[in-house]
Amino acid sequence: MTMRTLKTLAALLPLLAGCGGPRVFLHPEADLSFYERVGVVPFISANGDQAVALAATGGFVTELLIAGGYDVAEPGDFMVRAALAAGGADLMRSRPLNSDQIKALADSTLVQAIFEGWVRDFEMVRVGQGSYPLVSIEVRMIDAETGKLLWMGSRTRRGGPGMPILGWGETPTLSELLAKVCSDLADKVPR
Repeated sequence: MTMRTLKTLAALLPLLAGCGGPRVFLHPEADLSFYERVGVVPFISANGDQAVALAATGGFVTELLIAGGYDVAEPGDFMVRAALAAGGADLMRSRPLNSDQIKALADSTLVQAIFEGWVRDFEMVRVGQGSYPLVSIEVRMIDAETGKLLWMGSRTRRGGPGMPILGWGETPTLSELLAKVCSDLADKVPR
């Protein structure tokens, strides 16, 4: 291999590292045709950053609405009720809701399933000479009556350098990458 070929391959590695789709699980006995109305509780951020958690929650709700298939409970009211079900008026949580909290929330909002998520990574990472965004989110859909896991998806993406000739591949900001990850996950939610 020539030095030019090696440099080209090295430049493409960050781009290729962000490839691949979401990993998803669907409970083999789940009949998702039953679920019409769902709610999304505020996501949890692994590093405790409430702004990141709320941005991810809002991004996922938006993409879930765009994807269609479910009547999504009004996010503002639902988030306040979720905080109260979790045992306090604080909107942000550090732990997932337990099955009793999920049932109480479902009873007060008339949802049949609840989406809950975790932002595992939301940061700029250094790769060679550049810094690129890294976003990793995990979302699960839970039956509101039983607390059983129905669906779960996780997605990790890293932005990379653009290809000026082809005009694709670059995701320069964390917020743009967050929107893409939320879209990827919402698209995989079965309807």
